[in-house]
Amino acid sequence: SGSHGTGIPRANLQGVRNALKHVCLAGRVNERELIDVCKTLAAQPNADKTKFVVLVRDANQPTYRGLYSWSSAEELTKVCGAGPRSLSPEGVSAYMKYDSGGKRFLPVGAKCF
Repeated sequence: SGSHGTGIPRANLQGVRNALKHVCLAGRVNERELIDVCKTLAAQPNADKTKFVVLVRDANQPTYRGLYSWSSAEELTKVCGAGPRSLSPEGVSAYMKYDSGGKRFLPVGAKCF
């Protein structure tokens, strides 16, 4: 898998942009928020070396709630969005991975970050 030995998987900047554009913030109605989130994402220090996580409201309807940086194995820190300030594994009901070929999220068997 894509780990570097630190317990935090490799950076995923382009995948997150694609997930936002094609699923979470797709369509003209979300265009302004998509632009704002992508600008915030690009402005993050070491964005090309950071693992980001997108919080969605529901696994079946992955509506954007927030963008988080993976700062440690136990907690995610909010970069922007309406979600909580930080996320811990207890606050997550399902883990999904963005499938860029299918432009959709697929469930993964993970129980923690």
